[in-house]
Amino acid sequence: MKSKVLKFCSLFLVISTLVILFYSCATFQPNLKTLSVTAPDVVVAKQDSLLALSKDKRPEFVTILTTAHINIARRAESSGDISVAVDEYQKVLKIDPTNKTARY
Repeated sequence: MKSKVLKFCSLFLVISTLVILFYSCATFQPNLKTLSVTAPDVVVAKQDSLLALSKDKRPEFVTILTTAHINIARRAESSGDISVAVDEYQKVLKIDPTNKTARY
């Protein structure tokens, strides 16, 4: 009887350890703030949905979107595509007219 209990406890411990390892090693989804820097195109693609939420309720979305557009603009500037950069800065000003980076 003791050996059955011991085998059950051992099996439970092994399964529990495997489950914990699986969930701790699982990939995570980056948040929007991270994506606005690393993959701004992904954030801009969701712009309509993000702006549909009230700016008063979720002001961080304004910051996230402006950061994404600014990063796209900087990438365009560095590749010499000034017209795309200007368009992106204008999009920033439509979202946040007081943005100092876009106004500069």
